[in-house]
Amino acid sequence: MFLSKLKIWNFRKYGTKENEDAGITVLFSDRLNLIVGENDSGKTAIIDAIKLVLGTQSYDSVRLEENDFYRGKNGIRTNYLKIECTFESLSNIEAGRFLEWIYIDDEGNAKLEVRLTARIKDNKITIRKTGGKEDLDVNFEASENLRVTYLKPLRDAEHELNPGYRSRFAQVLKSHPIFKNKDGTHKIEEIMKSANRNIEEYFKESISQDNNHDMDSDTTEEIKVQLDYKDNPSSIISSISDTLSNFLGTDKDKYDVNINISEMELNKILSRLMLKIDEDKVGLGTLNQLYMAMEMLLLDIKEKSNEFGLALIEEIEAHIHPQAQLRIIKHLEENIKSQTILTTHSITLASIANLNSLILCRNNNAYSLNNKYTRLSSGDYEFLERFLDSTKANLFFAKGVIMVEGDAENILIPTIAKIIEKPLYMHGVSIVNVGNVAFLRYSNIFISKEGDKTIGIPTSIVTDLDVRPIQYYQDDDNNSEFKGYKIYKTNDFDEYFTKEDDAKQRVKEILGKEKSERFKKGEYQAQIEVVDNDYEKFKEIIKAEKEEKYNFKDIKAFTNNWTMEFDLALSCIKEYLYAAVLIAKDIKLDEGVVDSIDINKYIDKAKEGIDESIGDGKDEMDIAYKIYKPLLKGNASKAVCAQYLSKILLNKSNEDNDLVSKILEDEHIKYILDSIYHVTNSRSEVTE
Repeated sequence: MFLSKLKIWNFRKYGTKENEDAGITVLFSDRLNLIVGENDSGKTAIIDAIKLVLGTQSYDSVRLEENDFYRGKNGIRTNYLKIECTFESLSNIEAGRFLEWIYIDDEGNAKLEVRLTARIKDNKITIRKTGGKEDLDVNFEASENLRVTYLKPLRDAEHELNPGYRSRFAQVLKSHPIFKNKDGTHKIEEIMKSANRNIEEYFKESISQDNNHDMDSDTTEEIKVQLDYKDNPSSIISSISDTLSNFLGTDKDKYDVNINISEMELNKILSRLMLKIDEDKVGLGTLNQLYMAMEMLLLDIKEKSNEFGLALIEEIEAHIHPQAQLRIIKHLEENIKSQTILTTHSITLASIANLNSLILCRNNNAYSLNNKYTRLSSGDYEFLERFLDSTKANLFFAKGVIMVEGDAENILIPTIAKIIEKPLYMHGVSIVNVGNVAFLRYSNIFISKEGDKTIGIPTSIVTDLDVRPIQYYQDDDNNSEFKGYKIYKTNDFDEYFTKEDDAKQRVKEILGKEKSERFKKGEYQAQIEVVDNDYEKFKEIIKAEKEEKYNFKDIKAFTNNWTMEFDLALSCIKEYLYAAVLIAKDIKLDEGVVDSIDINKYIDKAKEGIDESIGDGKDEMDIAYKIYKPLLKGNASKAVCAQYLSKILLNKSNEDNDLVSKILEDEHIKYILDSIYHVTNSRSEVTE
């Protein structure tokens, strides 16, 4: 069986919903579960809730305190809490073991429910653990069978592996079949008895006469005494015995002093065993992996014994480098059949773990990214497995996300955010470079399968409109045929489309035709009006189509005229962009010029070029195309251009107080500003 659902009422940060339903419901898969999220998102509360209900194999001190009860917005703390665990896929043996507390669901499946309720009364906390639909008390034996393996955060692996009265290694060994239900003397006890006899005999030996005869006659008596004492182990026991006798006096019975390794009982022998790798001192990372391997042994034992096994591991990445993290996660995914629930702050782990295993904590909710619960298709999961690297996985830990198409936006948007005093890192915003236009592959991660809610992370999708201006088609270097900016309008409903097939499909819907039906010749023309070469209207329709495609609740699309660089070439910072383009062109030709770049000279050159174009009667669209063309043709790198433009903007914004005001008021930069405002929860002055 496995823990399939956790529900929490009034525990820590999780209160109760208005309909008295649980403050949070967490859904788990039967194998690996990786809980991710920013600090204080509730990951530890989920782990502690499970520990409170089920207990731990190591009998950690798990107790409720007043601070564990939810404090409402009014500042008043509740006096009641409840935590409920639901288990599924019970075997026949498990169903018999927990028979009193199971129930049969509507589909005929046996489920086990165990819950903990607690109340504060007269400054005392009373706790009750019950199960099933009838709230029957869970007895001691059942509770023992539900205990989980728990690895705490910032664990001291060296201490946990050491021998001693509370040795964790001994606890694990005691659970192994070879140390259970053994009649008579266990073999390891016989080994220890034999070792003890040999040790006791050693300490009772006297110095041999042969050694005395071998001494040189010139050896002084003092040296002989020293040698006698050094070479005679019995002198140790004799000395201790004589001293003890003097302490006890003549009234006490004589005690026999012996030296040995351990008591003969198996439990005491096991508590003195130590798990180690070698004699050399090893690092914390290796010790942590050894400790985890020891705990995995317990899961293996339980699995082979048909017992319930669940491991809770907090901050699994503690003291472990990224490559080792990768190996651990792959081992848990591929080799551990028992259920594991992990928490992590590691972007590396979030990127390499199967997306189905992730649980995202956000806004007092836990969202499982399992394919049962998200809008992602099977193809989306396969795509994300290929491309969701550690850079993109930072979206799981963010308070806001900006998705961009390429490197240039990835470099420039954080710079602009900093200039307008909305630095993304201060707002917990991650920028994710999708590297293409597959935004839905990523944004659908945040939308539930039912399509009625999102995870609650404000997300900006910054995408190019990709409507080429007339200057592109007038350029002799391009071979693209200009077919006009055609718009198809349905007469009865004033709906606009940029593709004739889309307009036809809409007309079919209006006329009540099936999708497969064909129009008779000329039948649909009466329903559609064709408008040619309305460039602004064409862009407006494309923008509306993109917004319809991407916008959903707190997920918003922000777009431009053509590309980001073209829009910046129309803006108040055109001369700085042009300077960056010229620098990128020279670097493309000879990377060695990097050491001798004088940015101010390039800015002067850019201004001269723009002034020259104005003198030639060029309008702003012509000038923008001239600036953008080297990037369009691949004569300059967009990423290098963005890098130098960022340097220029950061420098000039410190020198020119008016530059920030100009950027804030510029219509061509507005879409970038709005994308920043959206994810930083700021009111956009530009929008008003």
